Amino acid sequence: PDLPYPLSSQETMAPTVSQSEIPSEFMCPITREAMKDPVSAADGYTYEREAITSWLKRTQQPLSPMTGAVLEHAFVIPNQIVKNMITEWYDKQVIAAAARERESSLKELTPAQSTEVRGMLQKAFGWKKGRSLVVERVLKIENAAATGRFNAKKAELQTARGSCPVVTKFHGTSLEAAEAIARGGFKLPQADDDGDFLGKGVRVELKDAEEDEEGGAGGSESSTEAASREPRMSFLMFGQAVYVSSDLDKVTRFAEGTMLVVDCALGKTQEARKAEYNLTEAKMKEKGFDSVTALAGCQGEGGCRFEEYALYHPDQVLPTHLVHFKIVKTGGGAIQAQRVADTGDRVEAKSRTLRDILDQFSVEDATPSQIDEKRIAVCAWLGSVARDDQEKATRAFLSDDRLVRHLAVCARTSNEALQFMALRAWGNFCYGHEQNQTLAMENLGIHLILFLLENPNPGIRIRAVGIIWTLTHRSPQNRMALLGGGVVPKLAGMLEAAIKPERKPWNVLRLLFGALANLSVGGGDEFPWELMFGAALRFGDEEEEKDAPTKVREQAIRLVCNRVNNGVVPVDWARNGFTALSSVFIPEEQVDEEEA
Repeated sequence: PDLPYPLSSQETMAPTVSQSEIPSEFMCPITREAMKDPVSAADGYTYEREAITSWLKRTQQPLSPMTGAVLEHAFVIPNQIVKNMITEWYDKQVIAAAARERESSLKELTPAQSTEVRGMLQKAFGWKKGRSLVVERVLKIENAAATGRFNAKKAELQTARGSCPVVTKFHGTSLEAAEAIARGGFKLPQADDDGDFLGKGVRVELKDAEEDEEGGAGGSESSTEAASREPRMSFLMFGQAVYVSSDLDKVTRFAEGTMLVVDCALGKTQEARKAEYNLTEAKMKEKGFDSVTALAGCQGEGGCRFEEYALYHPDQVLPTHLVHFKIVKTGGGAIQAQRVADTGDRVEAKSRTLRDILDQFSVEDATPSQIDEKRIAVCAWLGSVARDDQEKATRAFLSDDRLVRHLAVCARTSNEALQFMALRAWGNFCYGHEQNQTLAMENLGIHLILFLLENPNPGIRIRAVGIIWTLTHRSPQNRMALLGGGVVPKLAGMLEAAIKPERKPWNVLRLLFGALANLSVGGGDEFPWELMFGAALRFGDEEEEKDAPTKVREQAIRLVCNRVNNGVVPVDWARNGFTALSSVFIPEEQVDEEEA
């Protein structure tokens, strides 16, 4: 895996405050960080000066990054009141953050750095049928003593072997063990009374139902149901070593929600197709090697199913990042507005108070992880109550400015699980509700939606497509704002990628066709309509794409007719699922198909 900056670099950085601790009014809507030089723009929002200045240079007319509306002017005014408040708050937070970092060797990343690491993790995890990697938090490990030992060992191996490749791998573990490794480095396992090396860990065995599930791109609301965990002792296949892998499927199966990103000084490595249970550093030196590369797919020969590496001195492995994660079940139901629950399972607005909800968002005297867990739970509940009791939930909760700000901040967080649940809540509140659609655009903003479409997590990207579909359902203003913000080329790129695989992601295609159908009403000729129109004709044709589900075909046809007729089609045809239309009789009653 490659990163634009060295994973093991020990550059001097000021303590970084966790996003969970930043008050919403201090956070720039564009950078998602606490502002240093806040300025007010003509749209009434406050931004980081550099971020808003850069945004305003994108187009000939100055557009609001929040609403997409044309601004009266492109001037910005320093917001000294907000700056003074941020400075006072930040000074206190930095002192506390510095104390935590000295104690734990763990440092918060900036959102930009976090995004880079997340991209590497998603690339390493790849596409897994029915499962998705959700990264909740990434912390940088800064341990000068461990770095010094690693560099010395690397130099020693370089001298002895003539070369010493350094590679980035992953190590699955528990949070407690990961924090201990961050402070003191890795330790080698010790032999038992029989001279055997045993690993004490947790194996994650996926249920058959999950392995067989149709792959989607969303995320389940409960990752605990996705796996059963059985603590067990097992022989270490290559003896007394530190074990790492480049295969995140393996790493996440042998972890308790925590993994370490590590740099490894391999020295001279021995390839292995079968296990050698009692290897030690001394035995490896006798053989002229410093590490083992266990080849993947050798389980039939007594070797490993997944690729892994065994390193025989703890200083050969330097932990650089600690990652909190979840593996969630995926499926289309989690990425679109859901049907109202059965009567016995309905979530009603009256079951909780506004004060209770606000208290869950404003947790005090807790770690950032604990704060995020509380917010994940309350966002999940808001998503469910918006689904089952939308109108009453809107009056009880979404009418409060404080809750709206909290929900908007959660949608911008770097914790993917929290972000996913916040976006789900916004989607359910906005489904078919024009007032909430306007409110969502005002508080989420075009810049965030564009950012979400490029998120490393495919589930977040598809959730963003669902948000676009929902926001443009009844709001011509939102539709024109998103067109002006440049979402169509990004959606077209996603559509082009989605139609290529032999095994089509049908839920993804349905969302893409649906969102593009809404945006095609009034869309300009500068967009790549030829690509989108051709794909819609192909998937709308029952003879050409026989496997396409009806709901995908309906949205593809909707895109075609919207583009041809600017959204106006016979109402009976729309009500009949776009499957029957007489060439003799055209009903007088017409319908705006974008709202059908």
